[in-house]
Amino acid sequence: IGDKKYYRQLNKLFTKYDALLYELLAPKGTRIPKGGRGGSGHPIGMMQEGMTEVLGLAYQLEEVDYTKKNFVHADMTPDEFSAKMKEKGESWTGMLFRAMGQSMAMQAQGTGAAGSEIELLFAMFDDNRELKMKRALAKQFESMDDMMLAFEGEEGSTIITERNKAAFKVLAEQLAAGKKNIGVFYGAGHLDDMDQR
Repeated sequence: IGDKKYYRQLNKLFTKYDALLYELLAPKGTRIPKGGRGGSGHPIGMMQEGMTEVLGLAYQLEEVDYTKKNFVHADMTPDEFSAKMKEKGESWTGMLFRAMGQSMAMQAQGTGAAGSEIELLFAMFDDNRELKMKRALAKQFESMDDMMLAFEGEEGSTIITERNKAAFKVLAEQLAAGKKNIGVFYGAGHLDDMDQR
């Protein structure tokens, strides 16, 4: 989710690439129609859609124009993702508990956004809720790199490491096809691992 202006700027920038690799857990060949799609029944999608309303922001799938010819899907399919999670013994519940544990450890060490949960609660009832919520969430994003460590084990995680491997496989294919100017449109949580690769 983000400001509409942010997505307008991205759409302009994306036209400058020979290939724009993007993340999306979707079956091979999926094309996102312009303007996105209707409501999601998936808990993460429902949470994102709810946050767009609370924060006065726009939903990425509705604002980014994925119909452009240079857009290249560079992610796992849902079946590949589920199979890899099972192979690694991962679960959404386990990841949630690891993230909660990491958050508590960071707060105990004084490295997390201490008091941010209370700040979020107060922001919900503030007259200027959108602004206060954005500020409270921004403080939490400061420690996002540390939070991502909760998902990564010694051999990495499906949500970051395995999806990045899939993206880099597509990157190699695009380079082999002669594409020179390539953009990668993935979330910030993926970038540390991508930088190392």
